[in-house]
Amino acid sequence: MEVVEGDERGDHDIIFKRVGPELRVVEGGFTSTIPSQALSISNKFGLIFFVHPEGFCIAKTRDLVEACQNLNDSNKVYNAKDFSLACVDLPHIQSLALSEDELVIAACAEDRIQYFSVPALVMQEKGRAEISVALLKSLPISDSKLLAWNPVRRGTVLTLSKGRTLTVGKFSEWHHKTVAEDVEAADWSPDGEHFCYITSDKEVHIYDSDLTSESKCRLPVEILNGGKNGGFEAYVDNLKWTRFDSILVSCLSRELENEEDNPWIFMLVSNGGSISQDPSNAKIVCFEGFFTSIDSSILAFEKGPFTLADYIQPWDLFIMTNRKCIDDHISLLGWCDEGAKSKISKLKILDDRFTPRIELQESGDDNYVVGLAVDRTTLSIEIAGPNGESGETLEPGPVLFCMTIEGNLSLFSVARYDSFLVIL
Repeated sequence: MEVVEGDERGDHDIIFKRVGPELRVVEGGFTSTIPSQALSISNKFGLIFFVHPEGFCIAKTRDLVEACQNLNDSNKVYNAKDFSLACVDLPHIQSLALSEDELVIAACAEDRIQYFSVPALVMQEKGRAEISVALLKSLPISDSKLLAWNPVRRGTVLTLSKGRTLTVGKFSEWHHKTVAEDVEAADWSPDGEHFCYITSDKEVHIYDSDLTSESKCRLPVEILNGGKNGGFEAYVDNLKWTRFDSILVSCLSRELENEEDNPWIFMLVSNGGSISQDPSNAKIVCFEGFFTSIDSSILAFEKGPFTLADYIQPWDLFIMTNRKCIDDHISLLGWCDEGAKSKISKLKILDDRFTPRIELQESGDDNYVVGLAVDRTTLSIEIAGPNGESGETLEPGPVLFCMTIEGNLSLFSVARYDSFLVIL
C-alpha cells in the first residue's frame, strides 16, 4: 500500500452560523456515564433523540431550532426536555443509533441494548413513555462499543462489544452470528452489501453481507507503528464507510509510557471503483495531528470511540469532532476536484467569523462534545453572505447539533458561499 501525507486547504466557501444561545438539556452536565454518541437525528421524520442521565428524549427538530432562535429574543430559560414528545427511562445510556428506515431507535446502555419503535414513542401522550408499549427488543449485551444498522437490509445490525467481539444479525433475533474476535472498529458499505472491520493486528477485512466471500489486506508498518515517527502502539478508534471508493479510519496512538498521543486520521482510497474489490491496492492518505487541542486526561483510553463524524453527501464533506478536543472542536474533511481527479484534504475555514465555536463551561472549565448529528430538514435559516453589507443571503443548508459534556446543545446553521444546495 502506498502511504501519502494528506494536506490542509484553506476554505472560503463553507460558513457556520450559531443558531441562538446554547439550549440546556442536563442540569449539572454528564458526570457518571459519559455518552459516546448522545444524539441521533431522523431526517425522514424531522425528529431528534438526545441522551440525558436518566434515559433519552425524542422531540421535533424544528421545535429545538425555534427554541434556540427564541432565546435571542427573550429572557426565558428553556430546557430541551420541555419540547419532548416522549422521554424513556433508561439510565447509563452510552449511545443512540437510528435504523435505516428510521422506524427503530437503539439505545445502548452499560448492560443491555434496547430497541424502541419510533412511531410508538411519538404517538404516546407527551411525558414519560410507557416502555412496554414502544419496546421491541431488549438484549443483555455488556458494554457495547458500536451498533451499526445496515443501510439497506432492514433490521440487520453489526454489534461490537468493548471486549472486541463483532457480531451480525437481525435485531429481532436473540442470537447473532459471531464474525470475528479482537476487532477494533467496523462499519457497513454505503449500499449495505459489504462490511469492513479492522483487527488489533491492523488487518483490514471486507466481507459481503452474507459472509460468503472475504477480501483482506494488512496495513503497512507506518500505520502499525502509529505514524511516520514510529514508537507508538496504534489503536483504531472508529471507521466510517460512506463512499464506495474510500473508508475513513480514526486512530489513537499510545506511547510506551501509556501516554496518549494526538488522535490522527487516515483514509483508505481505492485506485478506481469500489474499495471492496481489492483493498490491498488502496492508497492511504494520512492526516497526523488531525485534531488539535486534545486533553488525554479527560477520558480513559478504553472509553472510545472518541471520533464522531457525519457526512454530507452532496458536499462530499465530513463534519467531525473528537470527544477529547477542548478547543477547535469541529474539524472538516472534504473532497475537492483537481482536474479529472478528486483529492481529499483537511479543510480550514479562513474567516474566523464563520468558524463554529463551542464555548467554555459556565464554570470556566474546558468543554468538549459528546454528541454530533446533522439535521437536513431545517432549511429556513437565512445566513448573510461574507459581504453582509451587500444584503446578500446564502441558500439555506443543514443544521449541526452538538451536545456538550456540560449538558447543553449548540446549534450551527451551515451554508456554502458557492450556493451548492443540500439535496435531502
